[in-house]
Amino acid sequence: MHFAQFRGRDVAEALAQVKAAFGANALIGTTRVVSNGRGGALGRSFVEVTAAQGADLPRGPSSRAPRRSDAGHPASIPPQPEPAHESPAREPYAESAIGAELRALRTLVEQMARTSRPRDRALAMLMASGLDGTVAADLATGSSRFARQGADALRQWLRSRVISRVALLPSPIVKPGPRIIACVGAAGVGKTTTLAKLAARAHLDLGRSVTLLTLDTFRVGAVEHTRRYAQLMGLNFEVAHDVASFASALACTSDELILVDTPSRASNEALERLVSCLRAAGDREVCVLLTVAASSRARDIDRIASDYSACAPAGLVITKLDETDQVGGALSAALRDSLPFAYLCQGPRVPEDIQDASAEAIADLAFLPGA
Repeated sequence: MHFAQFRGRDVAEALAQVKAAFGANALIGTTRVVSNGRGGALGRSFVEVTAAQGADLPRGPSSRAPRRSDAGHPASIPPQPEPAHESPAREPYAESAIGAELRALRTLVEQMARTSRPRDRALAMLMASGLDGTVAADLATGSSRFARQGADALRQWLRSRVISRVALLPSPIVKPGPRIIACVGAAGVGKTTTLAKLAARAHLDLGRSVTLLTLDTFRVGAVEHTRRYAQLMGLNFEVAHDVASFASALACTSDELILVDTPSRASNEALERLVSCLRAAGDREVCVLLTVAASSRARDIDRIASDYSACAPAGLVITKLDETDQVGGALSAALRDSLPFAYLCQGPRVPEDIQDASAEAIADLAFLPGA
């Protein structure tokens, strides 16, 4: 199944392009609001929808043909209501422009589901949760019987399917013994804050000795940011500029846990330095956590995971759950690559806004009530 991207000023305009390209049997993948990155009067945004030709998906035998209009053509996609225009500056996230677009998409999915085949109803529900086509098609296998029982029965069955497929990484700060824990990922996903949360939990709640060590000497203010966290918690703090200083810092501490803040990959040289440092861990076990924002698309996470494959990530940390109501991209990437979930972060507070990942919590995020 091949997905294509369609862009418009709003959901209705983007869906009109989907209909023109793929017809009434189009399957909607994901939707998001994209900005040109500029502020003020220069700022512009548009809606991006991914969709595929419905006929590309494997279908089981069915005795019912697709509903057709009086003219003998496939029934058209139901008209999409205009989302309410609300003020992002004065309303919470649920009432922001992105929230309105997501609600509009769900309305469309519900309208399409009333005339679709049972398997397509499962696919539509999964894709509305942000899961990509390949993973959605796999999860939807065997869904027809539950789809015929109604949306609630289908949602519960899909939720159980997700729970059975999710892999979990036991909390690395709990496991006894000396260990290096490093967070890697793209810029701005919250690696430093995540490490501070882990450091606080390990030191304050578990009573473990902790050193915060930063390799992020490229970003302005990054060293002082991590140093401030260490001072507030009364932890040892080290800065490493290269492999030699990293090995020296390890040799000078007897703390059980070394939590390593890493720079975002700016070049192959920076990545090679990171890999070389982690290889200098000596007899300490190394646990690398791939850190991604909850709103990331599956293809973006796949690219980031590929960039850091040399670090052999052991688990996944999902951050910024307070900024979106979809985790489909992260869930798709994790299921496809068999990457265990380690932690879920739902805000910036240290250490409150972090919890050990659980299959039930992830399934709840994927299938919110009314989603």
